[in-house]
Amino acid sequence: MAVIKLVLRTNKKLSSGEHPILLRVSWHGIAEMSTGYSSSKNQWDKVNSCLKKSYPSYLVINQTLREMVRKATEKRDTYIRDGIQYTPKMILSVFNEPVIANPLEVSSLIDQYIASRGIPLKNWLTVKNSLIGFGGKGLMINDIDEAFCRRYSIMMKQKGYSPGTIRQYLGKVGALCHYSIGLGLTSVHPFSSWHYNRDFRESKSELYIPSRTMDVMIDVFINAMIDGDRNGLWSYKENVFDDIIDPTSSLFALYLYIAQYHLCGLAPIDLLQLRKKDLKVVDIKGISCWAIDGHRSKTGVGYKIRLRRDDILTRLVIDTMLMLNNTGEYLLPCLNGYNGKSIAKKISNVYTCCTPKLIDWFRSINQEIVKRNVDGGDDIPLISLDCRYYSARHSFIMKELQRPDVNLLKLATVTGKSVTSIHEYLTMLSDNDLL
Repeated sequence: MAVIKLVLRTNKKLSSGEHPILLRVSWHGIAEMSTGYSSSKNQWDKVNSCLKKSYPSYLVINQTLREMVRKATEKRDTYIRDGIQYTPKMILSVFNEPVIANPLEVSSLIDQYIASRGIPLKNWLTVKNSLIGFGGKGLMINDIDEAFCRRYSIMMKQKGYSPGTIRQYLGKVGALCHYSIGLGLTSVHPFSSWHYNRDFRESKSELYIPSRTMDVMIDVFINAMIDGDRNGLWSYKENVFDDIIDPTSSLFALYLYIAQYHLCGLAPIDLLQLRKKDLKVVDIKGISCWAIDGHRSKTGVGYKIRLRRDDILTRLVIDTMLMLNNTGEYLLPCLNGYNGKSIAKKISNVYTCCTPKLIDWFRSINQEIVKRNVDGGDDIPLISLDCRYYSARHSFIMKELQRPDVNLLKLATVTGKSVTSIHEYLTMLSDNDLL
């Protein structure tokens, strides 16, 4: 019975420096054929006849190689069952086209990609037809560079494709290029320097809490923190000292939202990584202020925050933490003593734990808003229960945009956003915001 296996032809070296992977059939002689793949000696598992984990896209390629062995084995077993005398070449004849006609041809490469990933054809058919229609039937994967993709996106934009659709199509092109790099067909990704997702962002309405609603929320927070006159003599309430530095407490969940809002919409991941040494006392026109200068973790864009130290909310948000959280380098206690590798994951866990408690606060604050609307004949908007911590950032920006003397450049500097991004918020202002 014929022996069918995969071998690495080490006595032949390709221009890439790797050796070809062959499908070998041994039975009264030997017949071999190329699988279309290659590998170095140290990336080939000779015992198991497969690529090692260090090889790019090893799972996909090993699956393809195993499928070739299966087809050859099935052909051999058919000959045996039917009593037909066979040769190694007869077994290999099952592969009319053992590899795609031209591994660089985009049309064939898409078919191979779909087959290797088990993706339904309908998910790719429209993109495939669009891409081939733009680049031509002879389009090669090497032709797809940044310039090609930019021209392709312009074509789609001229045809009236939505930003979301353009992003989806370019995303599939990027996936195909990544796949070809894994196969060693190309080496440069067209989106290594062009962030197309930023150019084709869909305008959307971000959830935020209106400024009048935030005023009620701040009142609730201050009343939960202190007794007495907030503008005169006051003292902390009982248990505040324990709860405010306990990341699992209900009060801390509300504090976290108020802190983000008051610290000029500081992003959640940046707030929890704010270090005590980042806070400086500066004098601005005779007023003592906290100065916080930093860079956003996500984008690297700088931000500048200035807060009056005599403001009651500043004292509760910053001074309270400096006084109580006296261990560790961070302003907030969430990362104290954390030595793990993924700070982002730790921060995400903190917010995940606090979110249910925050929603309970939203429900309680909505009850207070209803009471004020009924008693005072007001029309303060309720808080959407779909709001989460990041909405504090949007809420701060929306509040600032309602100022008659708002400076968009200054607001962009404070929040670490671009002026273009700030402009997008203007379209979200409602009639109630403009009153």
